[in-house]
Amino acid sequence: MDSKPGPPPSPPLVPDTLTVVLIDPSPNHAAIIHENEWRPYGRRTVQIKLTEEQRRQLAPRNTGTARGKHTWEHILQAWLEPATNPLSPGTA
Repeated sequence: MDSKPGPPPSPPLVPDTLTVVLIDPSPNHAAIIHENEWRPYGRRTVQIKLTEEQRRQLAPRNTGTARGKHTWEHILQAWLEPATNPLSPGTA
């Protein structure tokens, strides 16, 4: 039997953009209080290109093999942590 190692496994592609959807609940809040009706939230979508270092940090690791195929971590959840410092003036 030939036991030469094959080519190294190729990991899944790492995302290069973080997408965040922000909502404005204030018109809906006022409509519920004053008119007893619900209105859809206003939305804004922001897309942020990740740096190569950020992509490296998100890269899934090889976790072994299953039935002869390499297995990789999967992103289960992602969320934003509360800020600890205010934005600098002029960055918003």
